[in-house]
Amino acid sequence: SGTSRACKIVDKQEIDGAMQQMMDQFYTEIKTLKSLQHPNIIKLYDVFITEDKIYIVMELMSGGELFDYVVQKGTLTEEEASRIVRKVTSALVYMHSKNVIHRDMKPENLLLAHKPRSSHDIEVKIIDFGLSKILSDGPIASSFLGTRGYLAPEMIQRMDYTKSVDAWALGVIIFVLLC
Repeated sequence: SGTSRACKIVDKQEIDGAMQQMMDQFYTEIKTLKSLQHPNIIKLYDVFITEDKIYIVMELMSGGELFDYVVQKGTLTEEEASRIVRKVTSALVYMHSKNVIHRDMKPENLLLAHKPRSSHDIEVKIIDFGLSKILSDGPIASSFLGTRGYLAPEMIQRMDYTKSVDAWALGVIIFVLLC
């Protein structure tokens, strides 16, 4: 089609047995992204698995990290922040309706599809579903993972938790956007 795409290439040979958890994360990301179709979640186009490599073809996000955009601008108005938060919230509500929990929501996992020409032109998408989980055995999870500054209290206390941990992380992201 002539459309540019991003391709994540995983060299299976470089990931030894001790790093099997990393391979599991790539397969988790693939499985999760195949199950999700939302305008504010990165789109997975195709996956090619060979004997020694995995090729994950996704939407190209040429605008960079949302956090870098915020730093470059200096500050966001409440209107700009609310527009961004509405889009991310819409994606989280959709994910949660599909019983998917992200578990690593943070500004680095929010990318811009392109460099915005104006504050009304921001197209933000959630990426990096390697730590996500499809909740098939009920609404509870217990693994301790994610990025410390964005973890909900129940995760830090190593208690069982629900999809609400993504909402906590979004609250921290909102604080970062406004402050």
